[in-house]
Amino acid sequence: MAKILIIEDAENLAQVLKQEFIKNGHQAFHFPTGEEGLAFIQKEPVHLVILDWMLPKMDGLAVCQDIRELGN
Repeated sequence: MAKILIIEDAENLAQVLKQEFIKNGHQAFHFPTGEEGLAFIQKEPVHLVILDWMLPKMDGLAVCQDIRELGN
């Protein structure tokens, strides 16, 4: 079972992804902003991050760079 983090501001898309991952036996977590996703990943290690490129306030590239600074 993988722990998957979805950082996506489109609520409908995020919920479809989350439901499919859960249906297939994975844990899935959704946050609509990069800041919330980063706060979560600092407390909970995950196996996979699905990251929207165009997020409000903090874009996906900045989020990705901050995640990479945390480690692999």
